[in-house]
Amino acid sequence: MAPKAVHLDVCLYGADLRLRLTTPTSETAYLVSSHQLCNNSPVFRNLVAQARHVLSQNEYRPQATKVFPELLLTGSHPIAFGIVLYVLHARPDQLPESVSFETLLEVAAVCEEYRCAAAMRPWDELWIRPWRKHALDPGYENWFFIAWVFGEQYVFRKLSKELIKNGVLKSGSIGLVIRGYTSEVELDHRISRSIIGSRSPGCKGTHYLVTDTAMQTR
Repeated sequence: MAPKAVHLDVCLYGADLRLRLTTPTSETAYLVSSHQLCNNSPVFRNLVAQARHVLSQNEYRPQATKVFPELLLTGSHPIAFGIVLYVLHARPDQLPESVSFETLLEVAAVCEEYRCAAAMRPWDELWIRPWRKHALDPGYENWFFIAWVFGEQYVFRKLSKELIKNGVLKSGSIGLVIRGYTSEVELDHRISRSIIGSRSPGCKGTHYLVTDTAMQTR
């Protein structure tokens, strides 16, 4: 049986596009403004450009008709995806004052996928602040990915040192060995996909950053 769709009006005025996000267990439709998405995300800019011929036919259609072009998306966390969309549409009334570490990780993943981390300010700092003290604690190894996405230079450098000293590569992914533990902690797969061989506006190129850090630890 197909999951029951949830409909969210992210944009209250000027909506011209519906994003339909499907996961193995859910389906969520977000009514949004293509202009807000394009202003804040080059990835959405490309997606909207691909569907521009559809948008041109519906751009001036009254909202009351409830007829909007759709972009079909897969793979993202629906709650985190919604949080990011609410930030992009300046909807503080719909945003939480705090999020769990798991949700923060998923928000970072959405921001990395759609290249919109800079647009999260100042909300990213509000959500990151309570978890910053745990950045170097066992069990929070995926802080590495959060630091990469949101440009947390200090945390990224500290975790880079641990990765250089204790990290291992396995089947293209990064494993981080925590001192005092006999087992290896495998970091989120998105870390290797996003960081290895790439650069982020929020942090220096990893090649140079890790090289600099390695020089400091010798």
